[in-house]
Amino acid sequence: MIRNKARLLISLVLVLSTISIIFYFSQTELPEKVTSANIRKVAPGMSLEQVIQILGTPLKVKTLYGEHINCKASNPSLDVEINKNTDIRKLVKDFIEKQKYCCDGNKEDIEQRSITLQYTRERIFITHPMLWIHLDSSYKVINVYAKRYEGGIFGDDPGIYVYGWEMDLADSTHIKYDYNKTKYWINETKFKEID
Repeated sequence: MIRNKARLLISLVLVLSTISIIFYFSQTELPEKVTSANIRKVAPGMSLEQVIQILGTPLKVKTLYGEHINCKASNPSLDVEINKNTDIRKLVKDFIEKQKYCCDGNKEDIEQRSITLQYTRERIFITHPMLWIHLDSSYKVINVYAKRYEGGIFGDDPGIYVYGWEMDLADSTHIKYDYNKTKYWINETKFKEID
């Protein structure tokens, strides 16, 4: 009787583990509106509200994530999951207003007050898409960036789409680079195309 219970328990654990692993490796958790067509509609200068109207609510909001220079006790960054009821402006404002800079790098972050909307979830050991929309302190888009993570833990992974300010120029020149593999990759990893 004890052997049968042990076998049943082991079988149950194996089945649940297998289901969990399959679920983990098959989920991209992309919001429904995150499609390649919609990603390409987002442009520098658009407001936070326009981005949300096009792509829906992001999964996460991040701010104060820059490098700390000679920091003994680094301030925390804001890296929080949100939902459609979250007031992003209030969340970021309240967080930044509580911060006192801990180093030169952090001081620059606090002064810039830039934020990142993250529309995809990081995954470990599997190929997955990432999409970030970077906003300035007035909640206007400065950069749209999509990347393909290959699932490894070493090295950098290929960018697939960027539309934003040219970082090396003093004027307001925009760059737009749509990598050759973007459309194929977006379909392959479930950035859905609109018919």
